[in-house]
Formats: sequence, structure tokens, C-alpha cells
Amino acid sequence: MKNSLIVLASCLIANTAGAAVIGYGSSNAVLPSKNQELVYMGFELGILQHITEKAFSELVEIKQSSNGKQLDAQYVARELIKDGARLLIGFPTSHEALLTSKIARENNVMAVFAGASHSDLATMGPMIYTTGESMEYAVRSTLDFIQKRFPNSKGALIGNPFAVFSKNQDDHYLKLLQEPAFSSMRIEHLTVRNDMSLSPEALDKLRSNQYAYLIITPYADESGKMLSQLEKQGIDLPLIANSSWTTGDVDLIRRFLTHKREPSYCASFAGSTKSRDYRKFSSLFFGRFGKLPTAESSYGYDLGLLIGKILKTVGKNPSAEDFRLALAKSPCVENSSSGKFCFPSGGGHAFRKLDILKFNKQGFKPIE
Repeated sequence: MKNSLIVLASCLIANTAGAAVIGYGSSNAVLPSKNQELVYMGFELGILQHITEKAFSELVEIKQSSNGKQLDAQYVARELIKDGARLLIGFPTSHEALLTSKIARENNVMAVFAGASHSDLATMGPMIYTTGESMEYAVRSTLDFIQKRFPNSKGALIGNPFAVFSKNQDDHYLKLLQEPAFSSMRIEHLTVRNDMSLSPEALDKLRSNQYAYLIITPYADESGKMLSQLEKQGIDLPLIANSSWTTGDVDLIRRFLTHKREPSYCASFAGSTKSRDYRKFSSLFFGRFGKLPTAESSYGYDLGLLIGKILKTVGKNPSAEDFRLALAKSPCVENSSSGKFCFPSGGGHAFRKLDILKFNKQGFKPIE
């Protein structure tokens, strides 16, 4: 077999081929398999708040590609559809979601992604949704924070022009900086080279002490070489990242973040320990899996709550259109890991509140 496909298995998952109407898929091309598993664990917990384990095993098929190939999300999606899926879910990165949405549209099935935020997901019509916030909203929230935390200060925006997630953010930063609300902000755009390193010219600029902060748009696990360069050059500035740093493999850059004197921030949704909803989620997760949840688990849990709620309202053997109508009729999820979120009627990103998180040795945590 050309592709190595791993089917996640447990005592709960014993689908008969062709019986499932929902396909949960993922690929580790961008998000490592261990992080994908954390998303899935949250999903499993969330959906079981609404349906029985028997119904779960009959209605949901799970497939994961773990060979790191860039296009494997499409392979997984095709396999799930071949087995009868009319609703594709999971695929939590923008990379996976963009690939999978193409397969979903070609086959007239619905898709709901866990946490993906690329802007194009809002342009694909009423059969494509994501529980992730929109890229524009995330960038706008970050710029609001910068204006308050670093008023009248110049910053640098460092992006990766070779990666869709990073470039999509950079485009939004550059666009929003033209708006009256942000036009007075002084942010210079720099990019990494194709090996993810900063050029000597970029390092010279960063050494010049003209910047008060750095905005970094690549994924955490793509930023190690850049952070190593900054550390070696003695460049220690506040870092401002994005929600992917709460779900990517931040351990690959942990030593750089813990060595820094200046703080590291990111804009993401995160349940506060003061929130009753988050405390309930955390308790349920620990009770089932014996560990505290992560941001990946939160995205998965919220997706599971949504899908479980939909399954309670559709009839037997639902079609893709039945799934769409069910979501359109009841577009909000209450009591998620971070409170209420809702979907627009025409497809796209969830409306949900973002927080500014600050890194400590336990990871990125809300600024209470």
C-alpha cells in the first residue's frame, strides 16, 4: 500500500466498514501525531457528553495518516468518504483543512474542522465550517493588544512566505495596518528564508535596538532556528505569536522561551481556571485520561460537543444536507471549554472570544 494509514483503535472504535456516517481524520504533516492524539482525546470526551459509546462506535470512523506526507489529509478524506462518511471532521490545522475542504466540496459532503483559522475557509460556502476563530479577528485582537502594551513603539513582523498559515497572517497584518485604527502603528515586515533562518540583513536590523517587540507568524515548531539565531545574537525582545503556539509542538522551542528575560505572548482562546465551564471540562478530561487537558484537547472537546449535539437532532442515516440543516437550525454551542461559541449561517469560522496568553514554565496561560 502506497500510503501508511493508521486507524486509531480503542475499545470504543470498532466500526463496520461503510456503517459510519461521520469520518474523523487527521494527518501529521504539520501537527505532530502526539498533538493530533490530544485533539482526538478531547473530541472523544466531548461527543460522549451527548451520545452513548455504542452510538459513537457505530456512527464515527477514525483514520489518521502518520507518515508526514504533505497531501495525506486528502488521502484520509477520500478514504473516509469511500467508507460512507457524509460529514468530515477533525483535520485541525489550516494545512489539513484547506486540503480536506477541496475533497469535501468535490464529493458534496459537509466538513467541520477543529480549530483551523485560514481565511479561505470562510469563502467555501455553507458546507464548510471550522471551530477556529477567523484570521482577521485574531490579527485584529493582537494589534489591539500591541497598541495597549507597547504604545508608540516600533515592532517587527516576522513571517514565512513559504507557508500558507504564516503568509495568511502576514497579509492580514499588512492589510489591517492600513486601517485608520492601526495606521499610526510602526511595524516593519521581515521574512525568513526557505530554511526558516533569518538573513544577515534581518539580524542586523534586529540588533539595531529600533524594535520594542517581535510578531512571529510561523508555527512554533518552525521557529526554532530563528529563535536560536536571536539567542546567539543576544536579541531578547518580547515575542507575540498566534494561537498555533498553544497547539503546536512548543516543547521544541521551550528552552528558548524559558531562557528569555522578556515575555512571550500569543492570542488564542483558552479556558480560565476561574471559569466553571473550563473547570468542568478539566475535571472530565482528568477523570477519563488521568492527565490535565491541553489547548489541543480544548479544540477537540468543543468539536465533540458540537458533533454530539448535531447527532441528537438528525434522524437515522443522515445525509450531508441533514447535517447542514441541523447546524443552521442550532448554530451555537453552550458550555464549551471556553464558553459559548456560534457559527455564521453561510459557513466559515466560529465566533468566539480570544484571550491574550503569556508563557510560563507550564505553557501559555491566560493573563488573569
